[in-house]
Amino acid sequence: MHTPWSCLETIPGQTAVTATWRKHLGTWFELFKTALLHAREERALSIPCPSDCGCHHEVVRHEDGELVAICQCESWSCDDLPLTVEDLTLWTLSWSRLGRVLCQAFGLQSKTADLHLPGTRQVGAWSTDAVPVILTL
Repeated sequence: MHTPWSCLETIPGQTAVTATWRKHLGTWFELFKTALLHAREERALSIPCPSDCGCHHEVVRHEDGELVAICQCESWSCDDLPLTVEDLTLWTLSWSRLGRVLCQAFGLQSKTADLHLPGTRQVGAWSTDAVPVILTL
């Protein structure tokens, strides 16, 4: 079963191409994308192998403008994959949106802080004493 929460710990840096998010989120993808992801300016230079062999396919633009992903395995076995710009869009988790959603769900005060720890942020505060609520992925 796909759940939105397990993928946040699976996807490094909570940034990936559409295919990776879809693989991990399944039917949750569109809702999750709308609510908690945002597109980055830069495009992916490679995409994960659709055969799940563990390699990445390098993105190449042909002279005619066509985008393709080329297998990088030593024992090359995949056909070139035609791509669109959307296939190369990098989607990343919006910590601020996630924080607001969690604060609303748990009745917390919205208060964010970057704690300068990998994958860790303050997303809110609890009680009149403003006890920090920390999220680590």
